[in-house]
Amino acid sequence: MIKKISKLSILSSLILSILVDFTHMAQAEESNLNQFLWDNRLLLVFTPNIEDPRLGAQIKELRQNTCGVQERDMLVFQIVKDLNVLTFNDRILPFDGQKLRETYRVENDTFATILIGKDGGEKLRSSKAISVSNIFDEIDAMPMRQDEMESRINACG
Repeated sequence: MIKKISKLSILSSLILSILVDFTHMAQAEESNLNQFLWDNRLLLVFTPNIEDPRLGAQIKELRQNTCGVQERDMLVFQIVKDLNVLTFNDRILPFDGQKLRETYRVENDTFATILIGKDGGEKLRSSKAISVSNIFDEIDAMPMRQDEMESRINACG
């Protein structure tokens, strides 16, 4: 029991401590990711439970690369079975997680990580955590990202 509570506490602390701020997402409409089209790339992390080690691994790696996540205009959603959709900073959004699972064909007891481009198209899907380098490589190869890299000054250093 103590071991289980400890794992949950560590994962909850990890989720709470992530520094990415998505304040403009507070007005999100139920299950409508179209509002983010052309402004953000989305990483949807579906998990059967909050203690899934793949979720912990994915969040840990993203947390270690928050600057790259921000630079690529990424929003990261955690869709936990039987819970609302959570963002990195533990804001609960009024999205219907079950509808998202249906939309992206992810069964309730399945783990999946899906990268959605700014155009709304699915760019990458995995049944396990995806390395940040693979995510960034996929994004950086996109024509829209190529244009962004030419026109932006790297704010991360």
